[in-house]
Amino acid sequence: MQHLAKAMTLVGIEKVKAVKLSNQVSDQVMKTLNTVWKAVQKRNPELPDVFMVAQMSGQSGKGTTYGHYRYGGWSVRDEMAVPEVMLSGECLRQNGEGILETIIHEASHGLAHVRGVKDVSRQNRYHNKKFVQHAEELGMEYTLDKPDNTHGYTAVTLRSETVELYKEEIALLDAMPVSLGVVRSPRAKQGIPRVRAICHCKGRNGRKKDVEGNANPWINFGATVWEEISPLICGTCHETYVEYYEEDFIVDED
Repeated sequence: MQHLAKAMTLVGIEKVKAVKLSNQVSDQVMKTLNTVWKAVQKRNPELPDVFMVAQMSGQSGKGTTYGHYRYGGWSVRDEMAVPEVMLSGECLRQNGEGILETIIHEASHGLAHVRGVKDVSRQNRYHNKKFVQHAEELGMEYTLDKPDNTHGYTAVTLRSETVELYKEEIALLDAMPVSLGVVRSPRAKQGIPRVRAICHCKGRNGRKKDVEGNANPWINFGATVWEEISPLICGTCHETYVEYYEEDFIVDED
């Protein structure tokens, strides 16, 4: 509610209502993101029009991605190779300043793209000094002592004057009615129980432990294996496995 009140104060109640009262949540979010991109584009006319998208999560085996700039891939009104800007759920759960930081980060890639400058390498993970130069043009800065070994100079941040310049857009981003939700997968149905079995060296004849000293006197087999492949023979004692019932197992405490 504080973000909403701040947005109404900065950009006017009618603008915020236009975003807030839409029937579809995604309408509200995408309209705001496109509005912010246009604001960055207005101040930097070289930036291209983009196809703005959002996805629920940017998590993968390589880490968490807040956004990406993809060179082409969309066709809009027969115009080929319209670039895509994606923002992930992890990005959208930030405050408005954090979201703007990701948008301008991706805009820096866009500026390099239209100028034909290679600003990334190593499967687009390592951000080089050309990236920093374009990011600085758009109001960001790199304040760390040295680049990251994997991602290079990716960790650019907004300068204080840039935050002030985009305060209305930050307020609109703060007012977006969205955050990263928790998705619970449906519970898997319990499968057929596995079968416990013993042989001579796995506890038959009342042994509490097997010959190797293992505490469990049984071995588990899948129900299908047990029913369709039996009899199963132990490769150590060459005895046939039989089903294990705990009440029949004699424990010798001595």
